[in-house]
Amino acid sequence: MNKYAFIAVIAAALALINATPIYLWFADVGVIYYTNAWNEGFYLLYEISREIGLIASNRPSLYLVRIGHEAGFSGAQINMIFDTLAVIAFMLFSRAIFIRLGYDRRKSNLGAVLITFLPLLFGGLNPFVVRIFHAGLERGFVSWLTTPGSTFLPLVSSPEPQISLALMCAAIFLSLRIRSFIPMYLCMPFLYQFVSFPLAFIVVSLHLHSILERKTKFKPLLPFAPAISFCLISIAAMLFFEFILSNEHRSMLVNTRLPFVSFTGCVALGLHAILRNAIPDKLRRPAFVIALAPFVAANHQIISGWIAQPNSFEQYFGVYCASFALVLTALKTHRYGWFSAAFSMLMLLASSKVFFIQNLTFYSMLPPTPHLIEALKHDSSNVAVNQRGISMMLNMAFPKQPSTVFSKYRFSDDSFKRYLCAKEEIRKHDGLARKYADVFNTIDKEFASRNRDFVLLHCLRKNDFEKDYDPDIPPEDCPEANLKIFTVR
Repeated sequence: MNKYAFIAVIAAALALINATPIYLWFADVGVIYYTNAWNEGFYLLYEISREIGLIASNRPSLYLVRIGHEAGFSGAQINMIFDTLAVIAFMLFSRAIFIRLGYDRRKSNLGAVLITFLPLLFGGLNPFVVRIFHAGLERGFVSWLTTPGSTFLPLVSSPEPQISLALMCAAIFLSLRIRSFIPMYLCMPFLYQFVSFPLAFIVVSLHLHSILERKTKFKPLLPFAPAISFCLISIAAMLFFEFILSNEHRSMLVNTRLPFVSFTGCVALGLHAILRNAIPDKLRRPAFVIALAPFVAANHQIISGWIAQPNSFEQYFGVYCASFALVLTALKTHRYGWFSAAFSMLMLLASSKVFFIQNLTFYSMLPPTPHLIEALKHDSSNVAVNQRGISMMLNMAFPKQPSTVFSKYRFSDDSFKRYLCAKEEIRKHDGLARKYADVFNTIDKEFASRNRDFVLLHCLRKNDFEKDYDPDIPPEDCPEANLKIFTVR
């Protein structure tokens, strides 16, 4: 792939990823809000970037969100900026990495395209993967099998794992450039945990191998470097869970030592075994360690004793591990490489189509009338909508905008009181109460257990959940009602 084709692919990818805001801008709808992934309407909020940023001081992405709002950008604008810059950075650093690994510029261009978009093949866009994911939920496989379920590219999920993936690529390039593992170790504390943990296994394993290889008397231990790495990072996770993580956050975890089968780990190891001869000799060991990473991430609890939503390792990192052997094989066969590039772009088109249709459907269900725009701009915290996804999306309309009434909450006494008062006000009107019933049922369940009963969090390995809030109690000392109530079509 020559440089002009590479630039054209980047431009086409950015157009697909940003299809919704581009369309809405030309349609002149009055205000733009949209999502390309789950929970963006929560994590791109100004108030969340401040609150979580104070707790998770090692998350630079949250500071970037806050800086964006302070600079006058809305959540939707920050989303578009992040998507654009992260994709460009990831692809350019990936290209530079392949060059450092010894590939020529044309193959490096192709490699960057494939490693960026081919992971969609192993996520929720693949009908086979979707069947396995839903079978896990319906038949209980989720208790022993971890599977990716998202239809979006991890690289467009703002702000995480997007920022972490771009930062990871920059650190890998710098490590290859100076021939040192130090940049990798320095970046890991600042990465999203679903990226940093499997990455830590890969880095420690390869570093141990390089050390043992130089020590003649320790060479018999070389085959055990991945196992030693697994033990070391699992022990580190155990110490973090036991002595650093707060009791509040530990309550979201599940205490278990039973192993999981990793779907992306099985795919990655299977492809590595089948395509091993197509992988250059010097990359076979790193490729094998990368293929092992999803299994390690899914099974640290064997030592650490705790799990929390292990499928996130699959959909945010495992899909890249599953793609790696395919990418290296494609770089060896020119015709197969171009076919893979075309296929990966079709996957991106399909993914973008899913969210484009969803976003425009939400716009048609609740059009941005002057009344709604005015309410969002000046009194967003009192805007009530009887559709959860739309409530979340509306959070992204203006800079420093408070969250709407029924979007996702951070669990606290204040937010619980705010919810109860809003619910009480709407229930005074029978017609509205019926229209908001589904929203109330969902949020009642979330507050009752602080969302600990979310099946992907506990994976059916826990049945008894503490009840922190009683959503049926009457609210006290509610401020004067000033809700701006909207209902979807």
